[in-house]
Amino acid sequence: MKKNKKKKEKVHSEFYITLKENITEFFKDKRTIMILSIFGIMVALILLVVFIFSVAVVSREKMLTKSLTNMASDYYENFYFEQVGVSTGVSREEFLANFATIGIKINLENLEVFQDGKYKKEIEKFMKPKSSKCDKFNTKAIVYPKRPYSKKDYELEINLECKSSK
Repeated sequence: MKKNKKKKEKVHSEFYITLKENITEFFKDKRTIMILSIFGIMVALILLVVFIFSVAVVSREKMLTKSLTNMASDYYENFYFEQVGVSTGVSREEFLANFATIGIKINLENLEVFQDGKYKKEIEKFMKPKSSKCDKFNTKAIVYPKRPYSKKDYELEINLECKSSK
């Protein structure tokens, strides 16, 4: 049994010595080291580019969401809400209650003509760059009025439909 154990230890130690020699020999070649270094640098650069691109897309999406939220809030509170119920003969609360579940859709097209183009420059951000241009009809905020249906009682849902967010 002892002979068998010594034989195994000898085989293992020979294997590790051979492996160590092969690895040492492999890295002695300067060309191999240069190729591995170039490969490592390329992988690092690719990972960096992917990271920067993903951060840029997320940052743009966050900026557009905030912008649309601000524009839609202004539109709803200072225009839509003031017009509701004035000419229909129905109270404002009754009228808004009808939209509590389906919402009031405000797209970029609506906002573009609001108050003689008040948000025209802001909407241009949604159109640039052309590679990630947003759709004017499908990029929208949906306002869900909530009880007691005052000017500030609502929730917003933002839907961005831009080429880069697909």
